[in-house]
Amino acid sequence: MHKGICMLQELHPDICIRAGAGVCEECSNLYFKNPVASTTMDSCIACNDVTGVNGYKGVENCAACAPPATAGPATCTDCLDRYILNGQKQCEESCPEVDENSKATGKCLKGYCNVLNGKYCSRCSLDSDYLVDGKCTSTNSNICTQQASPNGTCASCANTHILYMGGCYDPATSPGNKTCTKHKLIGSTLYCFQCGVLTDLLIDGHCLAPSSATSAACTLHRVPAGTCYYCDNTHFLMSGSCVSATTAPGNLVCQDIGPHDGICETCKEGYYAPPDRSSVSDSCIPCTDDSSTLKGIPHCKSCAASSGSLLCTACEKFYRPMNEGSECVQTCVEEEKSSSSNERRCKTGKCDVMGTFYCSQCATDTEAPINGLCAPLDESVCVPHDVKNGTCKYCARGHIMYRGGCYRIGSVEAADICDAQDVVTTGAGSFCIRCKQTDEVPIDGECKASTDECTVKDSGVCKSCRQA
Repeated sequence: MHKGICMLQELHPDICIRAGAGVCEECSNLYFKNPVASTTMDSCIACNDVTGVNGYKGVENCAACAPPATAGPATCTDCLDRYILNGQKQCEESCPEVDENSKATGKCLKGYCNVLNGKYCSRCSLDSDYLVDGKCTSTNSNICTQQASPNGTCASCANTHILYMGGCYDPATSPGNKTCTKHKLIGSTLYCFQCGVLTDLLIDGHCLAPSSATSAACTLHRVPAGTCYYCDNTHFLMSGSCVSATTAPGNLVCQDIGPHDGICETCKEGYYAPPDRSSVSDSCIPCTDDSSTLKGIPHCKSCAASSGSLLCTACEKFYRPMNEGSECVQTCVEEEKSSSSNERRCKTGKCDVMGTFYCSQCATDTEAPINGLCAPLDESVCVPHDVKNGTCKYCARGHIMYRGGCYRIGSVEAADICDAQDVVTTGAGSFCIRCKQTDEVPIDGECKASTDECTVKDSGVCKSCRQA
């Protein structure tokens, strides 16, 4: 029975899926089963039926629900179009709209409830409102940056949100996760690299509705997947998005597109061009990422593909290229202020030797830099100060002194300071007579940046010293 009428289940599968013995045993998704089974009352109660039967009722504008355990309203799980669930499990209008003559804060301009099947707004009725997560608000939460001439839309978003159809959306929560399913922060902007609406065109890291202006740039896959299959000759593929080399994010990775359609000709620092790149694959890959033929190098910030392998020429802070550029090895680890133990760690701000490769003062006073790394004091190598302070005062023979640490002659680390053939060893120790770094000269056998002691320098040596 439904609304006082005896119905044949086969004719009304939209209400009842399975019936027996005069009652419906399984209701459709828009209904819930009356907990009181009876041949004389409704078996199925609509999720949006606020009148209900015998105290069991639905929720206004509800599309799917779970039955109540006792008399009362059902628990709504989804709402009808143009409505969304609020924190009280009620369905509220998702996009209240008004016309030009009735503009008000919090209202969408009539005709602009066109985001995600009409549930959300793409332009507020008040030019001064902010459009965040599909809703208009007068509160400036520093998420939406308005247009230069405010018109109820956003020009750009904070780096936690993605610009989509005039508004700023958080892709980590609903409804933002329905607009973009894959995203990445590049610089200070969050870009999308897979659209939630599969037929959207992904151009310059933004999902756009198909139009005559956008369709040429991005050709979708035969079965739309929220990404581009290939691009026109003014764009190239970047993680599924067709991007230009003249605007962000494309201009952050590509120097110029060149003569080949849909391919970046020259990649910028931090990216490499895979040998098998084409118009249907990424032209530039981050140095840290794998391509189909090359393996990325973690912590690498500048690289080049060469003879079938990837070589790193510069690493992130505290790392340096090793093993002929095949990896980045951490060479200096700063102390953790919150830690009670900082063995083998460098004092904060003292990873300052050879850029940030090596340490000049250890966090623990009973350690010292040996070959640039903090190690327990070994007085056969490092002679400490009278009051130990995490540095060396002198070095034993076979080691050269450099910026608070001792470096073994012939080691990779010492070779950055002075070549082995430019070291002399006497009874007093081992000393550099020519420095590797062009701005340094030997002062008392230790390579130091130009000081008052040297009045004329040339190619790592001092040609004239001050009289004292």
